[in-house]
Amino acid sequence: MNFLLINASPHEDGTTQLALNEIKKTVEELGECATVYQLGKDARYSCTACCACKSIGRCKFGDLDDLTELIRKSDGIVFGTPTYYAGAVSTLSAVLSRLCFSKGEILRNKPAATVATARRGGAVLALSEINKYFSFCSMITVGGVYPPILYVDGRDDEGLQNMRSIARRMVWIAKCIKKGEENGIIPPPEETKIKTNI
Repeated sequence: MNFLLINASPHEDGTTQLALNEIKKTVEELGECATVYQLGKDARYSCTACCACKSIGRCKFGDLDDLTELIRKSDGIVFGTPTYYAGAVSTLSAVLSRLCFSKGEILRNKPAATVATARRGGAVLALSEINKYFSFCSMITVGGVYPPILYVDGRDDEGLQNMRSIARRMVWIAKCIKKGEENGIIPPPEETKIKTNI
């Protein structure tokens, strides 16, 4: 099994990477693979609601093609975000908006978790901001033993323990899904979408 860990921080060696490294180490100790994808180095477009993806089958900007393929092949995803001004980094929100709109089907029924890092406060709001995408795309939200927050500088032993907890639960849920599919238990079919304008 392979798990995708997305680092939305522009800093490849910061606290968000520290959180993802703890998850990666735990996943690998369980005998599975984990890949870290650095999302935050480059600016990313926000969704422009142009709907070109509906006719060409992918976002027209093209900068999500490699990430889309990694998501398609993954058995679970962890999104890591620093906390900027009491919210998630805008790059991750922009990318998730575009992914949900253009390729939501590849996210459906995948286990997912968000981890937020912070110097002091606002991380709960960052978690809430990213976790909402999971319900929009029928993903399975994986939790730990406490809100998945790691505070800066690596001396947050409780936060690191929570990263390990998320990794173990992510692997367990993915294995349950795989075992279920092997035994004929498949995800429920989606109904035709009903849109109500209020």
